[in-house]
Amino acid sequence: MAIQSTTLTSTATSILPDSNSRAVTVVYFYNSDVSAVTVNVHAVPSGDTAGLTNTIYGGVSVNAGDTLIIDTEKVLLDNGDKIQATASTDNVVFVTCSYTEI
Repeated sequence: MAIQSTTLTSTATSILPDSNSRAVTVVYFYNSDVSAVTVNVHAVPSGDTAGLTNTIYGGVSVNAGDTLIIDTEKVLLDNGDKIQATASTDNVVFVTCSYTEI
């Protein structure tokens, strides 16, 4: 297992490396702001960009000081596929992703 951490902005950001085949086991989105922040998450196929057609969580509000945990379903990614996310406020949502290469 490996862990990747990143900070979200309003620009789509990859939340784990996009090389090799991987299985995402859990993702935590911590909102450090004093206000709620909206988060969007995309499963982006290799060569594509984040958009409406690959949104897997759209417009999810994360309350101030709260954490959104995504752990119900596992996502399998091929080499070049990405999980990308955005936040409505820059540099206040911190993402930790646990994954394993398969």
